[in-house]
Amino acid sequence: MKTKVLALFILLIWSTTACDLHRTYESNHDFDQEGWHMDQQIDFDFQTNSPYPTTEILLRSDLNYPFYNLYLRAQLLDSLGKTLKEELLSINLYDPKTGEPLGAGNSIYQYSLKAFESNDFPYIGPYQIKLAQFMRLENLPGIISVGMRVEETVKSN
Repeated sequence: MKTKVLALFILLIWSTTACDLHRTYESNHDFDQEGWHMDQQIDFDFQTNSPYPTTEILLRSDLNYPFYNLYLRAQLLDSLGKTLKEELLSINLYDPKTGEPLGAGNSIYQYSLKAFESNDFPYIGPYQIKLAQFMRLENLPGIISVGMRVEETVKSN
């Protein structure tokens, strides 16, 4: 009986931690009540440990967000500050026809979006990703936080 309980306990611990085995970086920036100012650029500095990182933008919004989508300018910079790639991303937060939230949650909705391809990172080492809202409002309400998550992946032959 004790071995079954111990095995169940080990399985439970393993299953709750297994989903983050490859996460090497995660950081979030919370906004105040006024929202995300158009001049506010959010910087994420991280180190890659493998040649094939996966980067995700993490967003949280509430029902005060006035649009169905969000435009973000995303820049990937190397350790010397040289821009390796710049993208304008359009993220649908709500269904354009029904207005239903597309994220997970009840009153606060969470979204995850792949940011850059793994081949955008030419070497193992330090990088920076800069995010800025591109919605033409001085203060963008309803965005609670923005973050980055980096996971290390291994390509098979």
